[in-house]
Amino acid sequence: MSGQGIALAPRTDETILLAAHQLLLEGGFAGMSMRCLSHRAGLQAGSLYHHFSGKQEVLEEVLGGIVQRRVGGWRRVRPLARPAWQRLQQFIEFHVRHVLQHAADQAVLRSERRYLDAQARERLEQLEREYFQVLFASVAEGVAAGVFSVTCARLAARTLRGLLDSIEDAPDDGRMTPWMIEVAARVLRVGEAGR
Repeated sequence: MSGQGIALAPRTDETILLAAHQLLLEGGFAGMSMRCLSHRAGLQAGSLYHHFSGKQEVLEEVLGGIVQRRVGGWRRVRPLARPAWQRLQQFIEFHVRHVLQHAADQAVLRSERRYLDAQARERLEQLEREYFQVLFASVAEGVAAGVFSVTCARLAARTLRGLLDSIEDAPDDGRMTPWMIEVAARVLRVGEAGR
């Protein structure tokens, strides 16, 4: 009997997190009670606490899962060794496509992160820094190689990250990726040799 409980726990956790994700989409963190969550997950209210300590932990798991799926997607497509500008273009293409395909997730990530406690927010931000590291590394490499002509590589990379972070409500009509690449080329002042 206890073997069954152990085998079911991961699936139950997934069920709870899927239910929490839906509730966050519908009403945000403030609108998600543990009682509503247990009802949505098909569990008795008290049984949630066998899986998660409270709303904070559930929120961290849902938001972390959103970032982890993005990181995992990038790891599957990222180039091994390409020049900085080509690698950066591929990252932008992936990011724009992923964000537009998962716009609701990105909106939840942006709006609900403020409810995380300081330690959970730092863990989430660390995941995001790791994901965006390719952007920062590509810009630094391009500047060092003379392909990008910017005064401050870090500021240019942060500018691009800010733009990439803000596109979840853009129309998904195929124009965002080329536009974002053109903006990046202008911000970085990509030389002809880099293109």
